[in-house]
Amino acid sequence: MASGVEEEGLDDATRAFEGLRTEITLVRRAVEAIEPVLRENQAPDYSPTLGALTKSLDAIASRIEAIETHTGATVPAEVARREIARVYDASLRPARGDLERATREVARGACPPRSDRPCPTREEQRAWIIRAATIGAAVGLLAFPLLVFPLARMVPFGNLPDELSASALGEDHWNAGMGL
Repeated sequence: MASGVEEEGLDDATRAFEGLRTEITLVRRAVEAIEPVLRENQAPDYSPTLGALTKSLDAIASRIEAIETHTGATVPAEVARREIARVYDASLRPARGDLERATREVARGACPPRSDRPCPTREEQRAWIIRAATIGAAVGLLAFPLLVFPLARMVPFGNLPDELSASALGEDHWNAGMGL
């Protein structure tokens, strides 16, 4: 029995050794296959890319030189500011004229059609509204009792005020009238 265990142990060791030998062989073949590829594979040639970059930089440099020599770059800041303000005012002049015309037309449309008097101011309009409200309230307070009470007596239920006062006092019409 002891010899059978040793043979199994040797078989396992032999199998492990054979597996290791196979793996080493595979690694050796891979290294041998990589070696020619590494020899062929050299650093990339960047000269076309660098040439294109050089051309682009030269074009940019010439544009910058043109900008530096342009008269706008050599004008003093105060002169440039005045010129910008002049162009700005000139560009807004038509819009200002349109705005003024529109304002005049709106003001003309808001005024009464009488051309002999100017358009009333806000304060004048407010005073007119207060006067009209005061006159309306006074006329209403005077006209209400003079017109409404006689009308109330003419309608079929014209004695409604008398009925309400009598029921409020809890008496008949004669005694309710005397109590009031």
